[in-house]
Amino acid sequence: MGAAASALLAACASPPPPPSTPAPERPTPPLVLPPFRMDSGATLDRVPPFQTGPLITWGPPPDGVTHLERVRRYDLQHQVTTVRFDWTRHAVVGTTTLTIAGLTGAAPISNVVIDAGDMTFKSVAIGSTALKYDYDGRALTVHLPSPLRSAQKMGITIEYDGANRSKGAYFRPAKHIVWTQGETEDNHFWVPTYDFPNDKTTWEFYIWTAKDERALSNGRLAGSRTVGDSIERHWVLHRQSTFSRARPASRIHGSSTIRSSFRNSSTVEWRTSPRHRKTMRRFSTPRGRNRRRTQLG
Repeated sequence: MGAAASALLAACASPPPPPSTPAPERPTPPLVLPPFRMDSGATLDRVPPFQTGPLITWGPPPDGVTHLERVRRYDLQHQVTTVRFDWTRHAVVGTTTLTIAGLTGAAPISNVVIDAGDMTFKSVAIGSTALKYDYDGRALTVHLPSPLRSAQKMGITIEYDGANRSKGAYFRPAKHIVWTQGETEDNHFWVPTYDFPNDKTTWEFYIWTAKDERALSNGRLAGSRTVGDSIERHWVLHRQSTFSRARPASRIHGSSTIRSSFRNSSTVEWRTSPRHRKTMRRFSTPRGRNRRRTQLG
């Protein structure tokens, strides 16, 4: 009976599916390219015909105001500035001497316009001779004692004070940092000067700081000295540069100094705030510099 039941179950079971047959592969047709035909009429000196119409058609110009180049009336040749920063008033206090010359072939001029933004003036002089001047909050017009002739040089010294700076000099009391930035025409908010990028001059800066402050500037550090409770640092930009482009910026802050030595026996100083000292030390070591260089690619 058991054998008969097993035979009956086997007979009732569905037969297994037939094995699947893979579809035949279709051959890939060969790539047929058009026949190559050489332009037998082309020669080495043959050029396309000249087109009289424009190659590109531009759309309407964007909205804006066209600014013409400023017309110079004198040549600023050298400027020496002594400056300190008043943290209480957010002020720039300084003395600057502009050495100017009459333009070649130009007519004599009786007054000189110097850019100076929102400042007060203690004196304007040539040597020991005080000069008369007018000021409208933006430009200082200095009346010369005698006309400035072509190629003639003259030095004008200005004692100035600019408080509550919002341009040119930027105070950050929380971090005890102040820096100057004149791009592109903001230099006259922290030092009276010719502030337009069509004149080149050389510069010297004497920056006064407290003994616990550090100062940085463009140019070459020519020297420093202690004066009472302050330190005076002297920077020189001996190559002619356009002030608003290669601006002699300064930066004063309380900082930590980390020194790194290189294989060529040179030493580089890294300045940072005390709270970033550990991070900067990792970066300033040779291993840290290599890691950083790898990350930057």
